[in-house]
Amino acid sequence: MRDQSITGVLLLASLLLIGCDNSLTRRQESKLEIPEGVSVDAFVQATNEFSQQYGRSPDRMDVFSWLAESSIAKQDWQVAMACLQEIPDAHPQYGWIARFQQADVHLEFHQGEAALEQYRRFLELAPDDPRLTGYRVHAEEGIVYILGILLQFEERQPMLQTLVSQQLSDPFHTMLYCFPTVFRWNGPAAVETLDRWLEQSPNSLALRAAKAKYLASLGEVDQALALARAMLDEAPEAPAVLDAAMYVFEQAGDLESLERLATSPVVRRGGSWSAPIYRGQIALRKRDFTLAIAEFRVALELDGASAAAWTGLAQAARLTGDKQLADDATIKVQTLARIQNRLGWSGQEPDNPDPLVEIGELCRTAGLLDQARVIAQVAVRVNDKHAGAQQLLESLQVEEGKP
Repeated sequence: MRDQSITGVLLLASLLLIGCDNSLTRRQESKLEIPEGVSVDAFVQATNEFSQQYGRSPDRMDVFSWLAESSIAKQDWQVAMACLQEIPDAHPQYGWIARFQQADVHLEFHQGEAALEQYRRFLELAPDDPRLTGYRVHAEEGIVYILGILLQFEERQPMLQTLVSQQLSDPFHTMLYCFPTVFRWNGPAAVETLDRWLEQSPNSLALRAAKAKYLASLGEVDQALALARAMLDEAPEAPAVLDAAMYVFEQAGDLESLERLATSPVVRRGGSWSAPIYRGQIALRKRDFTLAIAEFRVALELDGASAAAWTGLAQAARLTGDKQLADDATIKVQTLARIQNRLGWSGQEPDNPDPLVEIGELCRTAGLLDQARVIAQVAVRVNDKHAGAQQLLESLQVEEGKP
């Protein structure tokens, strides 16, 4: 995720609420109401610091917000969480920013799904104010990160599209948007992160579903099968479970179970990107090439940069004698392989537009014009004086009939 300092959040919240009546949450109480995990000394110190900063006596929410922010600065996550949980969504000054901060703290505690929920709450609650753009981007990238660890690429794509459409995506997130299934997803860091999240939430279906896929991808097929079958018994219609089970069955070579699941009504009703690819591969084995082509086309409507779908389409088209379609699909497969080899270069040099221009040109040559245009736009944002980036964007605009 892009680093986003939250120092100064309290001041920003105050500026946004000039004129608001803070007395709405002030209580005249005979004793302090302090949550577990927060000491009286810390509460009193925060009260005094707030008074010195703003020249007035704080109410309880003022103190909790102040103490949460100072605790975050000191990486005292326990105190920060205790304070943030006291601040309700409905609080006009602190509710939205507390959810933002709470999401970050949940990640420090390795609580991925809880962080996901709080980032989403922040986006729902935050005022429509340009000064919050950086916080929105941080939350959106946080959601992208969490869904990536969960291997929920279909659900991740709309958030990436939001970043791209607002021209707020950096090169890495632009590549994720353009090539959602091309990146390697089972690296050691991702597996380690998921395992930490599972330690905190061992009963989570989403986490266990992701674990099954990681296990299968790393050759631990027996463990993956046991986990997938147990989850199917527990939640036979959960999208994450169905997606994981299909992948595990495919990796295990259990083609009968894969076909039964991929062709089931519950999977057909869903929006799985992988299901039409599996159905296309099944149709290929049955030599129903027309059906295979239709299924691979469905998959490409969902993910136009799917190497698996283009590979299947090339095979099916060749077997039907459609040389033009087979050649076009083969070019896409070869181009995606070349792009995959350049993604690391782009990631290592995010301020260098050269890899972006090269990837954009590859997309343009292969007819992946949507991806080429988006990549050209981010290359220009990286360096608006880069001749190659400007030329690529201008040539694409000409081809699309735009001035």
